[in-house]
Amino acid sequence: MFLTRYLMKMKKHELEILRKARLAILGCKLEGIIHNLNSPLNTILGYAQILRNRNPELKAVEKIYQAGLEIDKEFKNLALDIEKFKNEMPVFLNLNEEIVNHLKLMSFNLFFKHNIKVETDLTKNLPKLHIAAGDLHLILDNLLNNAVEALQAIDENKIFITTKLSNSRVELEINNRGKIPTPTEKIFLPEFTTKNNSEYGLGLPLVKYILKKYNSEIKLIAKEERVTAQIMFPIRG
Repeated sequence: MFLTRYLMKMKKHELEILRKARLAILGCKLEGIIHNLNSPLNTILGYAQILRNRNPELKAVEKIYQAGLEIDKEFKNLALDIEKFKNEMPVFLNLNEEIVNHLKLMSFNLFFKHNIKVETDLTKNLPKLHIAAGDLHLILDNLLNNAVEALQAIDENKIFITTKLSNSRVELEINNRGKIPTPTEKIFLPEFTTKNNSEYGLGLPLVKYILKKYNSEIKLIAKEERVTAQIMFPIRG
């Protein structure tokens, strides 16, 4: 309870420090896991390669080798993502590519992987966003996790993600079944929560704070028992 009361009183810059600390801890853990698993993986690949050369007719050995290569590829991609997220400087990013990459990372969540279906409608050739990769993926992570939590409560499994160009802005929409309280502004307050465990939600307040740094906006739109989180990014040349 002390932690909850403290978080309620935190200022925006303190929330930002908390966010960065959390990301740093997660990044270090993932880097350590990748490092520790690379050695045994290389051993598996090495012996599989030897057996493959000696017994090219054995399909099981070929499957083991190919599976090892796929794991190695995923490790390398994850290591590149971690390195990219550690950079706090804004860069020009392709929103569609980052969404696809983040959905791959979400697949590490077994519930998401086996229970949630995502349909995308991503407009091609959108102007790139000028934003730090870590900030963009924290936004995506919070919004997608909120959608998953909402679907778990009502036994629904579809999330729709749309990107488009509208009024000289790049728009991202994440749509799912669910409800939001009124007035909607209070859902962006750190002390507000819909959770039953009395913990306060910091996801949406952090999203709004991050977006403000980039002169971007978020709106929550409720219509016909569906909720759309709409993000509007300004175009920067």
